[in-house]
Amino acid sequence: MIDKTLQRIVDQGLVSVPEISEVTGVALSTVYRWMAGKSEPSFHAMALLLRQLRNQDAQSQLVNAFLAGTRWQGYDTGGELDINADGTIDMLDALDSSIDSVNTASQTLQDVRNLSRDGKASPDDTAKLIDMLRHLVHQCTVTQQVLVKVSSVPGRKKAKVPQ
Repeated sequence: MIDKTLQRIVDQGLVSVPEISEVTGVALSTVYRWMAGKSEPSFHAMALLLRQLRNQDAQSQLVNAFLAGTRWQGYDTGGELDINADGTIDMLDALDSSIDSVNTASQTLQDVRNLSRDGKASPDDTAKLIDMLRHLVHQCTVTQQVLVKVSSVPGRKKAKVPQ
């Protein structure tokens, strides 16, 4: 499935073969073998490609292809990781996103408790809870992506932990 997805995103002009080669650090011929289904990119090569691709549609297609047939799921956060809208993605965004996640979790658990008091939840209540849980997973995913982004910035110094 990766082979067809790579071919499709190249055909769609979302990324070029030389760009894939450069980002993953492999020869052009290796990328063509991936696209022909004769070999597959390593996990490391996929991580590099996903991290460096500028086109979010291409990223989404590759994530879906990579996860297909597994128990894993991917969530699109819409690419907005500057949570506090200050023009940078940093630890403050990670903290703000974490706080949003905790608040969402708290509200979701309170709603589950309120709906569970009588032991019966209507289909509408159940749908609402499912939507709230989906939102919670989304919030946690955003937090995770902010942390990955912050930790993968070249040259970033690690913060000292107070003792």
